[in-house]
Amino acid sequence: MPPSSLSGGGGGSLWRTSSRTSRQLLLVLVLVMSFAASLYHHALPPSPPPPPPPPPPPPPLTELEKQVMAEEQDVVEMLRREKREARAAALAKKQRKATAKAALQTRLDELALQAVKSNEATCEGWRATIGWCTPPDTASENVVQRFLPTVNDHGAADGIVTKLNGTHEVIQALVRPAGPRRESHASNVILTPDGDLLLTFFAGTEGKSGCAVYLTRLRRDAKDKALRWDTPRKISSSGGWSAQNPVLALLPRPDVGSVRREPSVLLLHTRQRDSQGQGTSEVVSMLSTDGGATFTMPRMLFRERGAMIRNPLLPPEEPGGEWLMPMYYTPTGQGSVSDQWSSLKRSRKPESSWPLRNASKLSSHGTGLVQPSVVRMPFSSGPGKPAVLRAYFRDRSAAHIHTSMSTNGGFSWSSPEAMDIPNNNKAVFAAALPSGRVALLFNNLVGQSRGKRLTIALSEDGGKTFPIRWDVQNGVYNGGFEFSYPSLAADPHLDCDGAGRANAKDSALHISYTYSKPGQRGWRYAIRYLCVRESFLLGLPRRKASTTAETESTAAETE
Repeated sequence: MPPSSLSGGGGGSLWRTSSRTSRQLLLVLVLVMSFAASLYHHALPPSPPPPPPPPPPPPPLTELEKQVMAEEQDVVEMLRREKREARAAALAKKQRKATAKAALQTRLDELALQAVKSNEATCEGWRATIGWCTPPDTASENVVQRFLPTVNDHGAADGIVTKLNGTHEVIQALVRPAGPRRESHASNVILTPDGDLLLTFFAGTEGKSGCAVYLTRLRRDAKDKALRWDTPRKISSSGGWSAQNPVLALLPRPDVGSVRREPSVLLLHTRQRDSQGQGTSEVVSMLSTDGGATFTMPRMLFRERGAMIRNPLLPPEEPGGEWLMPMYYTPTGQGSVSDQWSSLKRSRKPESSWPLRNASKLSSHGTGLVQPSVVRMPFSSGPGKPAVLRAYFRDRSAAHIHTSMSTNGGFSWSSPEAMDIPNNNKAVFAAALPSGRVALLFNNLVGQSRGKRLTIALSEDGGKTFPIRWDVQNGVYNGGFEFSYPSLAADPHLDCDGAGRANAKDSALHISYTYSKPGQRGWRYAIRYLCVRESFLLGLPRRKASTTAETESTAAETE
């Protein structure tokens, strides 16, 4: 029976409505399942691509190709063998050379020892490493010089003070700024009242912007008790300028009541325009009232065309007296000798004023005598008697050190005269010692060569002759290396190591100078510091005063 007959007149309509709703629900269900399947399909990771087919096997080598490969392998092996043989030959040659050099040195030592044993003269205390002496007139100076303990080794530039070659009489250290390679040059060392040493120098490329002045202090480490220089710190640098040639001085300060004040530290240096030469130079000053821990900003003292300083100021004889500043001038640059000259300035306020009217001329234009080092002769003055001063000059002609004398406190000077001491157009440094002797540091050779031989000499006749000489550095390197621009400070109270006692007759001599080492980047590598007692030098044989510069230069070149 049809549905319509079961449900009456409206039954067919109800069936049709239910059937249509079911079909709609079924359609919705199909759509939902299709959408869910689509989402599931997209969520699955993509199928990996099929693996590539394997490469075809290489074709077999022909006989010709096999022969070529074998020949190439033979050539490679032959080159390797030749390289090994060349390396072995070079090593053997080096060993033969070292053996021959050692044999020659042994023979020279034997000759020196024979000369000593055959010499009947008596030397009063040769203080060298083997404990004997040979007068210079009875044995070759070249041979004898080999037995003097010169500073020829290469320590690390870490500022740590060590004994030289195991001796107890000489100590040394290397000092240089941290960071990239810089030239280190033109040092100056002074002794502070508390027994410390202050060392200043410039580092960078000379004449270029960025060249700066550095300072370091020698201290005793609280932990290991070792003497060590602080890492040098930059204290003066100006953009567009090259800061150079620093010098230090101690300025007394009056006490405040019962409180004693330590001296101020005065630092002077030159600066010149970047890449424009010494004709643009000026002199600036900086002051420290805390022992060198901090300094004022650089202040221009004076600007005179080509004005340069190199050696320290000379303090006054009495409190409130005049300070003296050795000067030299290169108005058209260091290469033009015809207009270079030297002078001595005077001032009662060295940190602020150096009037030009108070200057006296030390050397005339065109003489090429520059960078004067001026010393006051010990015990030369008295009540109503001015001190005798002596100046020592660098010689631009690279021949001899020249000297000049003043008997009226530096107001007028004698004409400079050549000494029998050589000069290679490098800086010299003179100092009056508490013992009354005069010390002179110089490069002991002539000609325009780098200072490969640096010598300290002592005078006992007021700075006229210097028969006592010791090579601080002697002929280690050739070429462009140099050991130059020395400085010295004498300590009559403490020994070199700061522990023992010294005295006025036997001071500890603290020396600094520019040091080079082998290698392309070794020029002006660091500042070398060393210390030696005055008595050590007095134990060396005396050279005759008549020894000429030419003879000594030949000896230096052949060593």
